[in-house]
Amino acid sequence: RWSTGATADSISISTPGTYCLTITNECTPTVDCRVVLAEDPAFVPLLLEQAADQGCAGVFSTYDLNLTGVVREAAVTITAVGPDGITSLLYEETFTQSVISIPQFPEDRVTTLSISVSTANCTDLFWSQQIEPFTDERFAPELEVSFPDAACSGELFVLEVTNSGSLDIAAVRWPDGNTDNPRTQPATFGESYAVEVLSECGETVTLVYGGEDIAEFCDCIPQIPELITPNGDGRNEVFRLFANCPVSAFTLLIYNRWGQPVFETTDPEQGWDGSLNGTPQNADTYLYRMAFRFPNADAVVVKEGQFSLLR
Repeated sequence: RWSTGATADSISISTPGTYCLTITNECTPTVDCRVVLAEDPAFVPLLLEQAADQGCAGVFSTYDLNLTGVVREAAVTITAVGPDGITSLLYEETFTQSVISIPQFPEDRVTTLSISVSTANCTDLFWSQQIEPFTDERFAPELEVSFPDAACSGELFVLEVTNSGSLDIAAVRWPDGNTDNPRTQPATFGESYAVEVLSECGETVTLVYGGEDIAEFCDCIPQIPELITPNGDGRNEVFRLFANCPVSAFTLLIYNRWGQPVFETTDPEQGWDGSLNGTPQNADTYLYRMAFRFPNADAVVVKEGQFSLLR
């Protein structure tokens, strides 16, 4: 007779413990006992699915612990080691099933996944490995800029927040409280443009356009007089460059009809009033050579020609 009460020649067991067999013959009974231990389970976790998107809950990896023996529980931890060598706990959970889902963490630190299994015979199994760096790009808003006309201060341009990720944009907020997307507004030279973008999961990202494409001046047009009448009536008093944009690298030379210089300046605001050393010059035709550069222009503009002095 077996200690389990069975009287068969053999028995099958599934639980560790001490099992005894009592054999009774014509003389005295014989008792024989054996201790049965549970075999340690095979413990080779299998990665079933990596980076499964579960929306606002996060990104998860699914493992099959592949436990073939008797298991009480599996404790899972994820830790990260910082540049200072200090280890921090990112995740901790206990499972009793074989297939488990574990969140991924967007870390640039060295991250380790560890799984500790307790078995029925008090044996602890341990497995760990480093996790590949994970970058969460499911919410990736970008600020796009377009100029229907010239990229110039004062011209209208369009700012639009786009998102190539799987998480939707819930709202955009401009510094003045405006929530339009896209948004059309005048461009201002030297100004930057920021916008807060809110995801459907509550994450906030600030995007900034630095305005590097916006020119302070556009469509610069030079105007050079064809005659001057320095008579004190306030009209056509001087010969100079007139322009709707400031200039640099400016020079102006004026000669009389015999090629003698009568005026020279590098100041674009200074003009010739028709005199030389305070002496009014004769009404005549004069020659000029003018050079200047407009903002954002690569080349210096050179103008040569003639104009009339009338009195």
